[in-house]
Amino acid sequence: MAKIGQQWLNLPQDILLEVFRYLTFEEKANVRATCKYLQQLIDHPTLWLNKTIVLKSLQNCNSCFWTTLRKRRIKSLLIREATPKQLQKMVNLIPNLAAVSMDVKVNVERLRALRPLANLHTLQLNNSSLKLDQELLREVVNFKQLTTLGLCSLVSGHSSSLCLLAELKKLQSLTLHARQKSPSLSAIQYILFRLPKLRELSLSSVDTWENLSLCFTAPEKKTPEEAGNGPFGEFVSILPSNLIRIDLVNARLSDADVQLLSDSSGKSLKHLGLMLCSGITETMLKQLPKQFPYLQTLDLSGYRLLNQGILFGLVEMSFLKEIVISNNPHLNDIITKQFRALTDNRVHLTQKSRRNRKGCDCIFYSQFLG
Repeated sequence: MAKIGQQWLNLPQDILLEVFRYLTFEEKANVRATCKYLQQLIDHPTLWLNKTIVLKSLQNCNSCFWTTLRKRRIKSLLIREATPKQLQKMVNLIPNLAAVSMDVKVNVERLRALRPLANLHTLQLNNSSLKLDQELLREVVNFKQLTTLGLCSLVSGHSSSLCLLAELKKLQSLTLHARQKSPSLSAIQYILFRLPKLRELSLSSVDTWENLSLCFTAPEKKTPEEAGNGPFGEFVSILPSNLIRIDLVNARLSDADVQLLSDSSGKSLKHLGLMLCSGITETMLKQLPKQFPYLQTLDLSGYRLLNQGILFGLVEMSFLKEIVISNNPHLNDIITKQFRALTDNRVHLTQKSRRNRKGCDCIFYSQFLG
């Protein structure tokens, strides 16, 4: 057995690294504990590309731990608990961080500790007590290099404060998920007009878990002709051109709204989320393949009217890779198998939304969908 083990260790490093790529985090830790040679291989940066390390508490991180993260060239961290001093130490030890997500109670002092991160392009703040006042937002916009900003479970402050986000000219992805007092339409308009590179947008708000509110403040209708459109219609008219992703949560939509979105971004949109939106009809769902022919992912969570006929009609979307069909009583295993056969297993049907891929974990959303 010893000879077999020795021969295995004599394999070229490239082959060993390729094998280790398929190990789980726990399996890598077990291999790393066997000898110094395998420890060095497990810490090789190629095994940790695009990995996010979750830190429950910075207090428990010693110098050896930070040295290991530097060896692995870790660029992304999710922080559950940290003081401003601990954050300052982290920044000094890993100055090349590119993505930071914080579930801790965020204040100006904690954000200020992140200022030296010159390469930071992704910032995600998740906290139920996060209030977007002017002081906090002024600190956020100091990160001029940001391309992705997520503010989740926030309590919206004054609209004029939110307008400060327009200073982030490099922003490509923006998430504003409010638990109370959704951002005003005028503030959103101001921001979008001044963010030329924005390509991904996710807006939602909720007053209580039981009663989801509209994503967008409804504009006042001035003419009888305008009264036929949903509140999303005015918002679509100011969307940046060539959006590739948009999520709508509990918005009130009309046929005219969806058509406006198609006219604006139908040829560029790759992901469309219509989670729990009111006003959705079978006719609207049947029109999706024509209106958004280049979609790769489609989230239709919470729609009981999504039946077999509508699902099979989505086969026409030749670029589609995934459909989310959570909370649907009509689509049983037989129907889903038939759908997979029609698409040659090209399209994956899932019951779980991947909308929170950047760390957003909206309590109201997960509680509602179970």
